[in-house]
Amino acid sequence: MDLYIAEKPKLGKLIARHLSDMTGEAAKSQAGFIQGRTWTVSWCFGHLFELSPPEDYNDEWKEWSIATLPIVPGSFSHRLIPGKEKQFQTIKKLASKASTIFHCGDPDKEGQYLVDIVIEKLGGSRDVKRIWLNDLSDEGLPRLLSSPEINSDYLAIRHSAEERAIANWLVGLNFTRAYTVYAQEQGHQKVISQGSVQSPTLGLIHNRCKEIEQFKAEEHYGVKTLIETQDSAQFVARWVPGENLVDDNGRVLNKRSAASVLSKLQHAPMMVVDTTSEEKSESAPLPHSLPSLQVEAGKRLKIGVKKTLQITQYLYETLGLVTYPRTQCTYLFEGDFALSPSIIANISEFLSIAPDTLADISIMPRCYSDKRSKDAAHTAIVPTVRKPSSDIFDSINSTDLTAIKATKDEVRGVYELVAMRFLRNFMPAHRYRAKTVFLECEGESFKGTGRDVDTEGWKRFGLNQADEDISKDDAAEESSFIPDLTPGESVTAKETELTSNLTSPPQYYTEHSLIEAMNNIAKYVTDERLKQVLQENDGIGTPASQADIIEKLFLRDYVEKRKGKIHITDLGIETYAETRPQLQDATLAATWELALTRMQSGDYSPEQFRRNVISWLQQELQAIKASPPKFNIKVLPEQHCSCGGIFHQRKRKAGKGVYWVCAQCRMFRPDDHGKPVQPIQRDGEACPKCGEGKLVTFKKRKGKDPYYLRCNAKDCDHVEW
Repeated sequence: MDLYIAEKPKLGKLIARHLSDMTGEAAKSQAGFIQGRTWTVSWCFGHLFELSPPEDYNDEWKEWSIATLPIVPGSFSHRLIPGKEKQFQTIKKLASKASTIFHCGDPDKEGQYLVDIVIEKLGGSRDVKRIWLNDLSDEGLPRLLSSPEINSDYLAIRHSAEERAIANWLVGLNFTRAYTVYAQEQGHQKVISQGSVQSPTLGLIHNRCKEIEQFKAEEHYGVKTLIETQDSAQFVARWVPGENLVDDNGRVLNKRSAASVLSKLQHAPMMVVDTTSEEKSESAPLPHSLPSLQVEAGKRLKIGVKKTLQITQYLYETLGLVTYPRTQCTYLFEGDFALSPSIIANISEFLSIAPDTLADISIMPRCYSDKRSKDAAHTAIVPTVRKPSSDIFDSINSTDLTAIKATKDEVRGVYELVAMRFLRNFMPAHRYRAKTVFLECEGESFKGTGRDVDTEGWKRFGLNQADEDISKDDAAEESSFIPDLTPGESVTAKETELTSNLTSPPQYYTEHSLIEAMNNIAKYVTDERLKQVLQENDGIGTPASQADIIEKLFLRDYVEKRKGKIHITDLGIETYAETRPQLQDATLAATWELALTRMQSGDYSPEQFRRNVISWLQQELQAIKASPPKFNIKVLPEQHCSCGGIFHQRKRKAGKGVYWVCAQCRMFRPDDHGKPVQPIQRDGEACPKCGEGKLVTFKKRKGKDPYYLRCNAKDCDHVEW
């Protein structure tokens, strides 16, 4: 009997369906598994095991105390996550009858690690194979199931994931406890969390908000002129000021300097000094990684980063329309090129793209590169060979849509972004002639630029994001017509204009631009070796964790959202100011990544990595104890519930405002000027309409008698005034 262990139930059921088709054996569903005659498929529910909490190693470590830090177990263990015992016992019973186990975890480090732990906990000695499930289409999955690999070949990947988890456990737990205890001694009630990715992400937001706050707008000037040739052709040229007239950023701050040029143009002829013309081409953007898809989905479809991940995961797991989504790679293996003709045919029909708009699809485009993708756990997100259709999207059931919090149009929209991005790689390059003309008038220099498009190519079906981000002025100038001119030719300044602009501050981060900043954090690191590591590994965090990190910053009240923009709070400012230097930026994350990359290739031992993490942790905690963090946080007076418990203030997940929850009975209270609303008569009674919820006191913003009762049940609208 062969036992296949999948990471999730949905994936397990998909594997069972294909095994049944491949073997001709009827599949029988049981509680926690599906069985054929010669095979059984069971599954985890994500992680079945987690690193054991401190108290499992030492009872004294349960209490949050500075005296117990640093908490460093001699060896690490894993415990079953509460609520998942039954499924593990099911797998264990099935494994006792299996001769071979097939590891069907997700095709990444985390998937390797979490199923490896389950297999180890099963005990015994069995042959273990690995199915690297990076294509769940009807054509791809049978091919992968038919060619299993040796699981031990992936041991280095597992070590890399496990040591990262242990390092995060050590740093997150010890730093969070230290900062929280010191903050509580100063009257603060909340957890002050720290982490190797969370802290530098907070640093990005902190530094951007500080830069905006300190920004001072400066007015700068220029001259724009409409030039007319002797043949009555017209184009736009702009003044090129001398170095003695501009600041370090190339801007003219003296209005008189620009105005004097304006007067020269009105009284003197202009001459062509030189011209250039160069054939250029732009290749299509590479296929999507998860971060690039999240950014494009946010800008084009107005979908948040977490929802984009959920939709893409659904397209992969349930619909089988795209490849594995949690990837930072934008390249594909050259061997996958053989699948491209059928994929192209399917999505061209679905997107109504005529075949004659494509280039020669028998020629392998640059996105297929073994050299660029060999070190990636996953390749780019691209369509599978499954044929898309409107019926597939129209038939998505409401239960699935509720689970991923999306609409059918959003699911289809994300798929179309993936499909079109892939298809553009098989379209001709965008070709144009870049033309520049240099002019002179009374010793002043001017320049006009433009382009003559030869072949629209892939841009015929929409611009890439970089093009969309060009400012309107630059876009107009880029596209302006430049006639053929000869040096020495005389032209006329037909219309002239003194331009005036204010320098603009940087923009506050949105969730999408923060993801981009996390991926490009290397530019803020000065160490060239670590900068290169961050560039090669696409910044900090993984595609799977970045959205959760951002969400945690909101939950900790370090940041808040105002009109879609992320602003740092007073607590966030103080927390960042007291954070240790190596956590403030990406130095620690980059150092770890360098070592983990070496570990994955077999050049660095897990034991050495852990020793270095522990040594660094001990030094840092010693420094924290010697100079504890200081918080000037506003401490709210204790608010007591009728049950005797204490109310704690909580920030709403969506929108502005706070509310209160009793730590003992979990009673909810709206906020009333910094304290819980006081209950009125009948507060706490059962709702007379639904019978399930309870009546809770609320307060209107205005009115002589502002207090009223409302049922707290989710679907009940009962109100009593």
